[in-house]
Amino acid sequence: SLSLLTNLTNLNCGFYNTNFTDKSLSLLTNLTHLVCCHNVNFTDKSLSLLTNLTRLKWGSNFTDKSLSLLTNLTHLVCCHNVNFTDKGLSSLTNLTSFTLKGKHNFTDTGLSSLTNLTILNLICDSNFTDEGLSSLTNLTRLQLTRHHKFTDKCLIPLLKLTVLSDMDHFTDVGLSFLPNLTTLVCEDNFTDVGLSYVPKLTSLVCHSNTTFTDKGLSFLPNLTILNYSSNTNFTNKGISKLTNLTRTWGHQYV
Repeated sequence: SLSLLTNLTNLNCGFYNTNFTDKSLSLLTNLTHLVCCHNVNFTDKSLSLLTNLTRLKWGSNFTDKSLSLLTNLTHLVCCHNVNFTDKGLSSLTNLTSFTLKGKHNFTDTGLSSLTNLTILNLICDSNFTDEGLSSLTNLTRLQLTRHHKFTDKCLIPLLKLTVLSDMDHFTDVGLSFLPNLTTLVCEDNFTDVGLSYVPKLTSLVCHSNTTFTDKGLSFLPNLTILNYSSNTNFTNKGISKLTNLTRTWGHQYV
């Protein structure tokens, strides 16, 4: 029985395990890591007792009532939860990593309160704007998919950013604000001009990019990883000048 494992510190219930209940979970007060994405039996009643949690990945059952008590959380993955709001999120000021998936009710008010965040992954549509994101000046890693309302302007304060994964929100101007960037994952939103602003890049992943050329590569002497599977503008001549490359993927280069 799960309830007998009172010294347990790490519990992964899987995505669809519904065998465990509040009764058993509430006894595991030593837990520091919990994954329970789609367990419909867990509620605020048990989660509110797990105040030692530092990492949590959860689904739709929990609300502000329990989450606001988990002030030791440093890593949070929120999957399809509309019961958790800005009120609960703003209590989690120790968060350093936040991943948001699926539907949610958060706004700039909640996001801007997470000033200790170093990692933010928004794998969902959102109503966040520049006001919320620009407050997160400690960010080092930012991943954006789907649809957001961000513009280049919000990148100005993010001087610590080293990793950016962006599909279509920013432009070359935005890259000019990120002199410390070392990893860039992108599509067609950037051009060679943008690459000229980020000479510290060591990793460039541009699967569907059709705008970068050999000229852009010439600005990246420190590149060690290049993935350009759909880009037909790069030539063997341009890539061969990247003398620090250790890994490359592309349909042309041999």
